[in-house]
Amino acid sequence: MPKRNFIWIVGIISAAIVTMWVTRKMPRNGSLSPDDTADVAEAYRLIRENYYVPIDGRALRQGAVKGMVGSLDEFSTYVPPERVAAFESRMRGLECGLGLRVAKSGHVAEVLGAIFGSPAYKRGMRSGDRITSINGQDVAGLSAKQIEQLLAGPAGTQIAMTIVSPGAAQRTVTLTCRQFGLQSVQGLYRAENEQWTCLIDTSAGIAYLRVTELVNDTGSQFRRVFRQIPAVRALVLDLRDNPGGLLPAALDLADMFLSDGPIVTVASSGEALQQYESHAEGTLLDLPMVVLVNNSTASAAEIVAGALRCNDRAVLVGTCTRGKGCIQSMYKLAGGLGRVNLTTAEFFFGDGPQGGGEAACGMRGIEPHVQVTIQPAQMDAIRRGWIHAQLPLEAPPAERERLPADQVVDPVTARALRRDPQLARAVQLLQEPQRMERILARAARLRAAEKASSTPEGSAQP
Repeated sequence: MPKRNFIWIVGIISAAIVTMWVTRKMPRNGSLSPDDTADVAEAYRLIRENYYVPIDGRALRQGAVKGMVGSLDEFSTYVPPERVAAFESRMRGLECGLGLRVAKSGHVAEVLGAIFGSPAYKRGMRSGDRITSINGQDVAGLSAKQIEQLLAGPAGTQIAMTIVSPGAAQRTVTLTCRQFGLQSVQGLYRAENEQWTCLIDTSAGIAYLRVTELVNDTGSQFRRVFRQIPAVRALVLDLRDNPGGLLPAALDLADMFLSDGPIVTVASSGEALQQYESHAEGTLLDLPMVVLVNNSTASAAEIVAGALRCNDRAVLVGTCTRGKGCIQSMYKLAGGLGRVNLTTAEFFFGDGPQGGGEAACGMRGIEPHVQVTIQPAQMDAIRRGWIHAQLPLEAPPAERERLPADQVVDPVTARALRRDPQLARAVQLLQEPQRMERILARAARLRAAEKASSTPEGSAQP
């Protein structure tokens, strides 16, 4: 290998390593030694000179970065150049594609729904439509993953599908992939006017809002939808399957329901602890709340759930959360190699690590006050219901029906409550405010006892 090429390779590898670490104010493990880059460069040289087929140098460098990042923890990731735009767009609340949600059903792909505002939605794709071919390729022998890949593409990509709709003749539909905004705040279902219906129990004023992820405009979306709900007196906040998102969005959402007290404390290497406090300004109504969580509630969504739990602001119902108590930061790599999304901090609830707060990083997860376990098949049905809810009803619900506890709801909501025992339990609790108060009071006593037992003997008591 020419010497100048070897020097160039060492420079690129060194730049990649340095980019990942020097953007922090103080590297966690100290300064890089010459051996840190020499060992990697030697492995690179051996592969280039001795591997039995020609090597793509760029792919090898990308693999090296991916391996280094992957060795850190399960949450740090390498984002290759071709995925950077989609990754960053997602954090801005944007998606590119057709907006179709499908499932493999026998020899066809069944349309579960279409995201509001997407090309598929605007073209009138509906739940129950069946796709038999994509760009002339029969879907019968394809896996669900392969079908998903065929229905994806960058903006401007045209995708032709053969569609069979119930009671209609087979037809060919061609859609063009484009970028569209996501609605990360959703209600029970869309009414005929395309607005979310959020009231579960009109007599008790119990509303339902689901936050699917925490992106740039989640807070403004939430305020807008919440303020359109008539006569709301209690709220179910659904954070199930919420993978998290942006820390500022999580702080904004939690702050809407807290007028004082800590939201979360963030600890990062070489920096002072940063405690984020709630504010009275902008706080929404002090209404009773239940938060729904499950083992797919993660990261920034856990910050929201944990803050509301630790401040005795809401009763949590469901199952234990994921337990992803760390924060990632995105860094750009030299040489056009993409980005690295590195774990750079962990977060704590309560008073933080110096005051006996619970470290969230590596935690078992946030336990709900009320455990309600559901079977995987039930959760699959609930998820399908969330997808179907994206499409407006073609006609308003028929007669309202009466459920136990004299709860009167429309048929669509009644079906959701029967399908979803966690949601049904949340509504039941909100109909029993005294029981809610007892649950929260007991949680406060337990937390105070745990804090007292962890305080060193002889130190000042809070």
